[in-house]
Amino acid sequence: LSGIDAEAFPLPLEAFTGLDASGVLTLQDATHKIDFSQLTLLSDRSVISYEGAVNLSERPSLDGYLTLSVPKLTPSLMPTVLSEQQKGILNGSEINLTSQMLGPIDQIDLKNASLSLVAPKFSTDFAGIVRLRQTPELEGKASYKSASIDSLFALMDYKPSLTAQAMTNEIAIDFSSILNGPLTRLKADAIELALQSPYFKAGYQGQFIMTTSPQLEGALRFQSNRFDTLLSALDIQTGLAKPLETAELNTKVKGTPQVLTMTALTVSANDLLASGDLTLDQQGKTPLLSGKIALGEIDLDAYIPTSDPATSTSWDDIITMIENTSGFNLDLSLTAPEIILDARSYKNADLDIKLI
Repeated sequence: LSGIDAEAFPLPLEAFTGLDASGVLTLQDATHKIDFSQLTLLSDRSVISYEGAVNLSERPSLDGYLTLSVPKLTPSLMPTVLSEQQKGILNGSEINLTSQMLGPIDQIDLKNASLSLVAPKFSTDFAGIVRLRQTPELEGKASYKSASIDSLFALMDYKPSLTAQAMTNEIAIDFSSILNGPLTRLKADAIELALQSPYFKAGYQGQFIMTTSPQLEGALRFQSNRFDTLLSALDIQTGLAKPLETAELNTKVKGTPQVLTMTALTVSANDLLASGDLTLDQQGKTPLLSGKIALGEIDLDAYIPTSDPATSTSWDDIITMIENTSGFNLDLSLTAPEIILDARSYKNADLDIKLI
């Protein structure tokens, strides 16, 4: 193996201890062809085997079948480009890959590929086509499952804050999708994403295009029976006199992280109800939330904190509280069949809130 360029090979060569090969060599002009009945690269912890043709021309090519088996992945077998955090989450994984290999060596297609990786803290698989180009391309179905979303963060070499880690460690993730395109513009269709923790359940169905400005279109859902506990874990203070114990959201979403529209939106928190359409625009210094919302009957007296029960609450007080706690610029049109404020009933209320 000393003749192989170690810098170009994706795995540490010193991990492999032997080579077992047999086949038929055909010489014809400038083209040399080897038909391998067996080509096996061995180590004490992995086996890589190839069966098929190797054409040794000016542009070498392959036409055969690859099998890779790693019963227990160790750092010595991992690509050298991985960080210590990534190596740690992958350590001890079982990897199995079978695929047809077809094409010139610099543009190999892995067809009918089947890859599975089972790690101590997560499992993932892919079935389909991998095109090894300067920018690799995928076409197939992928899945990812873990009892803790922290495993995904580790694979991405991302470290959440200590406050967030206390919650993310308990969030289970289950994901599947049809992937298509180059990694720089990978499109994920038929996404089924589910998150579940002691605090909430959430999910997304739809599509996602991974670019420098990612795009998504689909249906989002969220439900929590411990919403006040979730907010506390995220260090979010609502400033309300009455805690929001339950919450549920359903909406269709479309757009980018910079401009996201939410249509057919329904929200509930405790006995509070709302529905309508919203747009979140984060292109400016302060995010802008705009849209039209229909509220249910709402008793603001139950939620507005007062230090002195004898002191009345005005609409200006409501606006000031929203301005101090929302963190958004607002351009909202609200309607409600009844709003109770300071023991007064406002029937068929129409409110325009503009804080910019």
